Amino acid sequence: MITKNKKHIVIFGIAIFCILTTKGFSFPDKTFQVIKVRGKVQNVTKNDLLIVKKHFSSEDKLRFSSQEDRLAVIDEALRTYIVKPHRNLSNYDLEPIRAKYNTRPGEILTYIAFVKYLEGKDFLILSDQVKLKIEAPDLQLDEKHFFYIRYKLEGEESPVNKKLSSEDNQIIISKSALFQVDGQTISPESASDFELFYYNSAESKSLKINNLSLVFPDKTILKEEVDVIIASFGDDLENREELRKAIENYLMEVYGVPEKENLDEWLGGEYGL
Repeated sequence: MITKNKKHIVIFGIAIFCILTTKGFSFPDKTFQVIKVRGKVQNVTKNDLLIVKKHFSSEDKLRFSSQEDRLAVIDEALRTYIVKPHRNLSNYDLEPIRAKYNTRPGEILTYIAFVKYLEGKDFLILSDQVKLKIEAPDLQLDEKHFFYIRYKLEGEESPVNKKLSSEDNQIIISKSALFQVDGQTISPESASDFELFYYNSAESKSLKINNLSLVFPDKTILKEEVDVIIASFGDDLENREELRKAIENYLMEVYGVPEKENLDEWLGGEYGL
């Protein structure tokens, strides 16, 4: 049985609901700044094409050119999102960017551990080269035992095999060396189907480790994107750790997983983080 006071509360609640759902009421506006655009996204309300650093409001109507279009954005609360369109290409979902991987592989102690480390991973390389330490007894490194990368080169029937240099039980994946063929520098975009092998020359045997998905971002474009995140945080030194996390999460969501030392070197050299 509903008492008089409870009845008043119910009536009051219904009245509030009606007010909130009337046409004239609008929830507080939210502003986003674009970090990255994939595809073509139009701000219909402002008749403006969204590009890096542009702002748009949660009240603005957007129009995507396809369901594959994406936006990476940051809001005033310093939260980052991936914007994905609905089938009607107007409405969209905001998916928070969160850390999905650990940048540190741990010690690669066995062949199996190395296989699992590379499994299904987009491997982001932020500088010219990255080093991976191999502590596996079954993957020793010397003149007769080494790693090499094989890939297909556009317009060529035979694959390209590139031996990886090593030092102190570390293999070195160098962008400049990897994409140097017959004395000529080739575009990374012309190479595909990367595979990592371990070679035992004493037995003339190659052991496949795994397929490789290598990501070499355009440095100018990447810097422009990361600058948006940094500018959003401002000069508050107390937020440096949160800023670093935001950059790391963005890189892993949009590009791939960097190796920790490579990430530390890049963040320190470029931004002093």
